[in-house]
Amino acid sequence: MWENAPSLHAALLFIEHRYYGQSIPFDLPLDDPNYDFRKDEDKLQFLTVEQALADYASILTHFKQDCNAEDCPVIVLGGSYGGMLAAWFRLTYPHLVDGAIAASAPLLAFLEDVPSAFGHGESYWQIVTSDASEKGGSAPECSSN
Repeated sequence: MWENAPSLHAALLFIEHRYYGQSIPFDLPLDDPNYDFRKDEDKLQFLTVEQALADYASILTHFKQDCNAEDCPVIVLGGSYGGMLAAWFRLTYPHLVDGAIAASAPLLAFLEDVPSAFGHGESYWQIVTSDASEKGGSAPECSSN
């Protein structure tokens, strides 16, 4: 990405997920170093995939307007959870995104969405464990780790 962006005249945006890093959407109590917002349901109401995608849509829209780049194509990418967000962003906001690269994105991690080709009722983690087993071609000690 870093090497190819200049030759493609591309901008790279790395958008921080809300509630991570410095992106806390509320004031933290400065007088209580033990405060953990993750235990406060009222604070967690905005920590959703849908809200993260909406944040990305807003930031991307403003960026393109500010840079006079409304007609420039956009490709989103990510790996693992970030890959899931990239795929869901493309599905949810197809008018903003021209493509998505979802590397190692466990999109089938939800039990009700696992295709029948994976067996009856196998969950994502059962599939991953099977892949990490000797039968799946891994070293004998791999799945127990």
